[in-house]
Amino acid sequence: DGDSQSTPPEVLVYPFAEEDGGRRPQAALGVAIVPGNPGIPHFYCRFAERLHRELAAAMPVSIYIVGYPNFSTREAPEHAGAHVDEEAAQISAVLEELGREHCERGLVLIGHSIGAWVVTQHLGRQARSDITNGHTGNDFGGRLPVPLAVLAMPYLEYHGSWKQRLVSFVWSMPGVGGLVRFLSLAALAIPVSMHDAVGWLFVSSNQAHVETFKATMLRQAHHLAGMLLMVRSEVQRLHPSVTPGAGLDELRPLLAAPGRPPVIALFTPGDVWSPLCHAPRLRELLAEQDEVLDLSVASTNCLVDGRPPPHGFVLEDDFAAAVAALIASRAAALAAKFAAVAPRHEDSRSTIRE
Repeated sequence: DGDSQSTPPEVLVYPFAEEDGGRRPQAALGVAIVPGNPGIPHFYCRFAERLHRELAAAMPVSIYIVGYPNFSTREAPEHAGAHVDEEAAQISAVLEELGREHCERGLVLIGHSIGAWVVTQHLGRQARSDITNGHTGNDFGGRLPVPLAVLAMPYLEYHGSWKQRLVSFVWSMPGVGGLVRFLSLAALAIPVSMHDAVGWLFVSSNQAHVETFKATMLRQAHHLAGMLLMVRSEVQRLHPSVTPGAGLDELRPLLAAPGRPPVIALFTPGDVWSPLCHAPRLRELLAEQDEVLDLSVASTNCLVDGRPPPHGFVLEDDFAAAVAALIASRAAALAAKFAAVAPRHEDSRSTIRE
């Protein structure tokens, strides 16, 4: 299916206010959100706004939503449906640059669904780079500090849920690639009078998300094709029987690396991509500094009318606000602790801006 090397990741930015104390950008806490599939960053804007609101009261903060080249809203990739490994490599380069910009307070990483796997791939690259460059002790990532990694509803291993089995079955059928491309073009022919109804069916009743759906899935053919083509590579790449060493066991070297950042993993009941049965398996790989949280537990303060957040929590404002508050409480404490001991660096601003 080719690649999207010529299309860079799209990055949306919520910068801290320059006039607020006149602080330097690199002195702000950076927070990078890596979406799930479809990795259209605009679906995460309302979640990012709430996260910014929670953190900005405590410290200067810049929040970045790092999209996938497969889902650029500015231009279609040359070839739709790049492999998830290719997408992860390009996003990792962006995260590395953002880490250089936020060299004092650090860069908090938040990965949602397959985005959590992308975050672990980035951190794994840092760990391997440390070994290659001779970094030891607590100097994880060299000059690229990460106070916290949040894995939200993490899709880290093929589980064989009905959705995953359905995807595997459909992609085993001959000619399905052509069908996907036909469907992505057919979506553009849906009458405008039906756009709202289609958006409500596939996204939510939140009009902001409906508008994002209409402006992307119903107007740019590469989004639907990219979503379906990338999920094919996901179920193969994360399936231990298809890709030896894949799945949760792939995280062992990273999680054993000295000085690696604390990890918080968030799970929710009934999740077909990030099942609760993965929570105890991940917990066994983690250290005392880490947390694995079941968001159906009342103490997380993530229940809304008695319901835990769904896998697509970013699409529902009440759940997005609750999860943002939970993450912000952990991130603020760890970032403050990190800033107290981190060395100051000269201005190393990146060139990333929307």
